[in-house]
Amino acid sequence: MGRLQPDDEDCRSNPLAPADSGNTSDDGSTLNPAFLIELVRRMMTAFGPCGNVRKTFSTCEMECVTDTEHDTSMSGSQNEGFKQAQAELGTCGNLFEDAEDAGCILWDVTTIPEQASFLLTEAQLPAVLLLVLQSKCSDRLTEIVLGTLANLACHKGAAAHLLGVAGMQEAVLECFFASVHPPTLTEAARFLRVAVEAENACIASSPARLGSEQKDGEPEQAAAPGGDVSGWRGVVTTQPYASAVFARAAWILENSLSEPLVQHAADLVSALTCISAEGAASYVVEANMTASLKEALKAMTSQTLESSALDAVLRAMEAVCSVEGCAKAFSVDVEVVSTLLRILAPAVEDAGGECAVSAIIVLSCFAAVDDTVGRLVASDASIITLLINLAGKLHMEIEGTNVDDGNGGVAACAVLCAAFDEVYTSLVRESFQFDAFLAVAQGTRSLLDLQHNIPASVYQQVAVRLVRLLSQWLEIEQRGKENKQPLEHSITHHGQHLEVMVRTALAETSNTLNMEL
Repeated sequence: MGRLQPDDEDCRSNPLAPADSGNTSDDGSTLNPAFLIELVRRMMTAFGPCGNVRKTFSTCEMECVTDTEHDTSMSGSQNEGFKQAQAELGTCGNLFEDAEDAGCILWDVTTIPEQASFLLTEAQLPAVLLLVLQSKCSDRLTEIVLGTLANLACHKGAAAHLLGVAGMQEAVLECFFASVHPPTLTEAARFLRVAVEAENACIASSPARLGSEQKDGEPEQAAAPGGDVSGWRGVVTTQPYASAVFARAAWILENSLSEPLVQHAADLVSALTCISAEGAASYVVEANMTASLKEALKAMTSQTLESSALDAVLRAMEAVCSVEGCAKAFSVDVEVVSTLLRILAPAVEDAGGECAVSAIIVLSCFAAVDDTVGRLVASDASIITLLINLAGKLHMEIEGTNVDDGNGGVAACAVLCAAFDEVYTSLVRESFQFDAFLAVAQGTRSLLDLQHNIPASVYQQVAVRLVRLLSQWLEIEQRGKENKQPLEHSITHHGQHLEVMVRTALAETSNTLNMEL
């Protein structure tokens, strides 16, 4: 199921309700309230035969029945709205199919703030959707209901009203724990994430329109502040449900090949862990989340190195790294580190991407606790060159949108510092690989250009290591000359005198370092 931002133009049109139809309200809004109520009424056929379900909607002061006769107290335009709705939707046939057709329209409609507000507060949609969930309906209808609920929860001010419906927590959690239908699990995970983030004042998920595609790089909608939704936070982050929620998310990540499902399971893990790394620590460890995320990383990189699902997995890895011991568990796995480095390669050609930014941030988390990342980077001159190029490009605007908030470039510098330390150590031991040092020396100019794009303290760390590394090479080179045993490749490289290049790089780096100091 694609994700659509709530302020996207496509999100604000409904092809099933053209401007000149009877479903357009008198005040010019997108849909007539009567049409929306008819849709809600059709949803009710999922848990009762046609004509047996009766419910009063105060907005239009009408009794919701399923024949074509409407309350005489309704206005002419409202009656016309019902007639138009029934003409488009047809009469009750297969109960589940009838409810699904109406539900698909409601799923789309709930991306529109005005219509969502009406359905939420006056058309009693949450109560109807809850009854549908409790009726053990079809997998498809359950998916539609959960997606519609998640869309409603995304809108400003809606979370408190929606999440306070008695019985909603139990019904959604039962779907999350018991369903084996990937689309249903996808929407259940998305709903749980929205519920948690709405209270935590994080970034909420965006409404999802049926059949739409998410636009890369677009900012997501901010969650509505305020509102008492502590019930959701309490249920999914404390026992007895917390362990089960983390375990279920871990199972999905380890076993699913569905990209939307993996994406939203990973987003849920990120949201739960971001609430409190300390509070989530025991559940993350108990669920063996690091092993599950490793499997998800492997699965999501088997076909492509840039996708929303892969980015979600990387962000979940970053969040889990805040739990003590998890970063170490990731970093010592050479396959994981190599996979992350592989994600970076395509980004150099197209000036970076969201997955590249996320991958380099995760690598910097690894480098902070273990030397595996530094050793692997230092052993391959091409990776050093890639990181030097990437550090600058992560700050560039990509197709008019800045995909990096500065953390990517800083993280790249942190990984480079770890690699420079390893190259320096090999120089001291006089067992270094010449190609690795040459890559650093040749990339000095690009690194110096970073001083205006990254914090001064970060640039200083890079510059100090460069000075130390270049100075150490010159010292070894000088000793070799005195002993008449110059270093291999030290005289020329592609027609350029290497010593001159190193001395020039050292002088320029030292000057910028003095300026920073």
